[in-house]
Amino acid sequence: MENSLHNKFGKRNLWKRIKNRIRPVRYWYKYCQQKFGSRPFSSPETRAKFKKAFENHSRIQHLGNQPAQGQVEKLRKQGYLFVGKDNQEIQLRNDIAVNLVKYIEKDPVYNPNSKQYLKHLNPMALSGDDRELIYKFMAQDYFLNLATQYLGEYPLLVELKVLISPAIEKSEYSGSQLWHSDFDDEKNLKIFHFLKDVDIECGPLQVLSKEKSQKIMDDRGFVWGSNISHDDSLVNENDHLVETCTGVAGDTILIDTVNCLHRGSRSNRKPRYILYATYNTRSSFRFPPYHKLLPWKYSSINEFTVPLIDFDPEMAFLKQEAVNI
Repeated sequence: MENSLHNKFGKRNLWKRIKNRIRPVRYWYKYCQQKFGSRPFSSPETRAKFKKAFENHSRIQHLGNQPAQGQVEKLRKQGYLFVGKDNQEIQLRNDIAVNLVKYIEKDPVYNPNSKQYLKHLNPMALSGDDRELIYKFMAQDYFLNLATQYLGEYPLLVELKVLISPAIEKSEYSGSQLWHSDFDDEKNLKIFHFLKDVDIECGPLQVLSKEKSQKIMDDRGFVWGSNISHDDSLVNENDHLVETCTGVAGDTILIDTVNCLHRGSRSNRKPRYILYATYNTRSSFRFPPYHKLLPWKYSSINEFTVPLIDFDPEMAFLKQEAVNI
């Protein structure tokens, strides 16, 4: 099937040839002006720190045991994959659940830019050990291997969040509560790990398969940022192909949120607790490799070279899957 998913920019093969040229150059100049003023380059001390951190966390050459090929093929076909809590390939489940749920239910500190219907914890309110545990969980071989095989390259871990959809009475929906597609790249892989049971009263994630989503977007002339980019009219409410992602604590959903229409956090009568991560390619639209335009390799440490820098400011545990050199 000829895909017009990126009809905003033309055919995919054309965009692949230009996405690391025109777009980074255009935004790099703007970014330098806003971030650094007249000094767009980091200090020698920062470059030295970045170089040392990178050398200490060299790229993983052996990715360990590969996930079952059937899982990879299902992910490629559907655009999403459900992994039950009994899957023994995923490690650290119990540690994650005990540490994070206890913190959430005791005294959570939210990021100020959280949405009313979807809040996320301020990571710096967590202990360093808890942040490292979250990182190790989402960067473990199972998820890293799936992302590598699905994206077709060694991926970049760009998001780690603890999400809370609070119980809230609301009849009007907005933003990610409506059917939409994320514009991170040509494809991505997001991971939703259930910290507590999720039933229909928790406002669960709903997703449409890749094939069905792409047909809808082709038929509707879908364009990111247009007046139909977040719109419930995109999907027939009675469509039996809509997957509602309920489950028990320890279950995990992996989804390509670029190629699959999805929505969530609707009509929450009970809270939903999710540990969330995103793997992108290393030349994604959301985190373009601006630094690679510079004449020296270790030029800057910022949200483009290390999107998770705020999660680990000292780079004590971030490894190559989170560093874009």
